[in-house]
Amino acid sequence: MKIFNAFDQHFTTITAVLVGIVSLALILPVFALCWYNQPLVEDFPIARQILQHYLVRSFVEFRFQEESSRYFSNLLLFFLNPLAIGKSYMNWFLPFASLTGFTLALLFLLNRLLGPSKHVFLPYLLSWLGLAVYLNGLPDLASAFFYSTKSITFHLPLILLLLVIGLMLTMLRYRLRNPVLNILRFLVASTLIFCICGSNEYIAILVMFMLSMTLFVRFFLFFRLDGQLLLYLIAGSLGMVLLLLSPITFDKLQVTESYPYTWDVVWTAGKIGLRRWVVWSLNSGMLLLMFVSFQAGLKANFPGGLGRLHPIWLFLGLLILIWVASLPYYFGINLKAWEVENTKYFLFFIGTILIFFQAGFYYQKRLSLIGYPGWLLTFVLVSAAGFVFSALRYSNVGIAYKDWLSGTAKNFKSEISELDKKTNYQSQVLKLKVPDSFVPSPFPVGFEVKLAEELTIFYHRPITIQTIETK
Repeated sequence: MKIFNAFDQHFTTITAVLVGIVSLALILPVFALCWYNQPLVEDFPIARQILQHYLVRSFVEFRFQEESSRYFSNLLLFFLNPLAIGKSYMNWFLPFASLTGFTLALLFLLNRLLGPSKHVFLPYLLSWLGLAVYLNGLPDLASAFFYSTKSITFHLPLILLLLVIGLMLTMLRYRLRNPVLNILRFLVASTLIFCICGSNEYIAILVMFMLSMTLFVRFFLFFRLDGQLLLYLIAGSLGMVLLLLSPITFDKLQVTESYPYTWDVVWTAGKIGLRRWVVWSLNSGMLLLMFVSFQAGLKANFPGGLGRLHPIWLFLGLLILIWVASLPYYFGINLKAWEVENTKYFLFFIGTILIFFQAGFYYQKRLSLIGYPGWLLTFVLVSAAGFVFSALRYSNVGIAYKDWLSGTAKNFKSEISELDKKTNYQSQVLKLKVPDSFVPSPFPVGFEVKLAEELTIFYHRPITIQTIETK
């Protein structure tokens, strides 16, 4: 059994090399597709509204009164819509910045969890693996990163939520030192919570629920009311009040007959949430992430804070949160909307990292004297191989590789970008296929027809799309 003994001695190095190679291979195609990104269906109406209401105050007021009460998202849409600002580089920069921002926010959170450690590479390794697993299992990659309107409205608040969690952990770690910095961190976290609650009503409700649940658990465990959490709740409540001031919000509050307030809804939400939990947990990439998160917890150095919390509390809290996120009657949002599924997957993803990291830290002393059993070599190798196989064949990463290497994304960019160079008013036929990675999932019927209609309106000339087949 020499191989097992060698593995026991060099376990961390072997894991790091395997995880690094796998992560890089699965992240690469999604970053490559950023270069070929172009505006999609809902980006064009937003651009027309911005050009019509060319002042930021006029645009935000119009959206707030007529279209959407999401004041923070409306503000960002005004400054970041590539068509309205006339900067073509924003087409690739927005998804690239979103991917990079998610990775850096995850790295910030993991650094706060690990604390000072001699294993400097661990947070970087875990953030790379986390990004690969996240991209692999995300229900709808297009809405999260490539569809700029949906990405700004639904996914950017989740990145900000990562920063908020990281800031909270920082204040737990250094609560007895640097009081001025802690006040600054508190102000930044409160501002971010206010902005998150102004991004969309679904995430706002979940954030308020998480803060309330955390406040209750801390009071139940330590018999002390946490003043900071209470102030965070006040900041979120102010954001919610502003969100509800718009008359358009009350139209969304109407409950349809198909989703009455009954125990059937609660039971159905529970079943859906549990089903999602099981399916996502059995993914080979998620199993590998659980294992590496547990290993990171064993090597962490976190005084106080989460160190006294048993991981079962985090598990129960996440289970309740996924159940609440599955309730279908929030503001008339359809349960099958993939933006909602993305949000639930994000909560599951971050919660799983926290649970297994906390489990490793909680049992750190008990397991410190136990060596690594030989079967872990088999587990790591099988998980890594299964992750790569499933990702390249069945997931977002495999589709991204196909769109990139087949030339579909390149042809799509060249055809769409040519429209800016032509000034004649004759009808045009675009021979292209919209890359599957850029289309919301499941594929909407007539998506390319709708895109052609928006192109016709925006460029003031008849444009049709002739779909081509790609291998």
